[in-house]
Amino acid sequence: KESMREVLDETRDLIFDLRPMTLDDLGVIPTLRRLVNEYREREGIEARVSVIGAERRLPPETEGALFRIVKEALVNVRKHAHAKNLDVLINLQPRRVSAVVKDDGDGFDLAAVEARLAREPHFGIISMRERADIEHGQLEVLSQIGRGTEVRLTLPIA
Repeated sequence: KESMREVLDETRDLIFDLRPMTLDDLGVIPTLRRLVNEYREREGIEARVSVIGAERRLPPETEGALFRIVKEALVNVRKHAHAKNLDVLINLQPRRVSAVVKDDGDGFDLAAVEARLAREPHFGIISMRERADIEHGQLEVLSQIGRGTEVRLTLPIA
């Protein structure tokens, strides 16, 4: 019974992680603030969210893609970066939304990672790119060893 309860709890957590209720109830900006606050508390690093432009609801598909891509970028920071600082910048414009997730972690050799991705797909970066493509957006990853990583996302708003 105990292991069944653990499986149910984990399943509930996974469902929440995929599309938390706050995303539908409050929108993507409050949900990202909550996500980053939880990340800061859990990981013990400085993490901030900044928003440029008037906060507003976006189409559900755009909010979902923005949330999932930023969340995956945070997962990559946690797994690989060893960062002390993390910044998430959201820029809301009339016809598009952009997000930048920037850390001061280890960084990596982008060319080497791109070559490895061609041989051994890494779900995180590939899933971020696919989500951006589905929404007719653009995703760019910039990184240098010892200088951190920056994920830049731009999505059109229909």
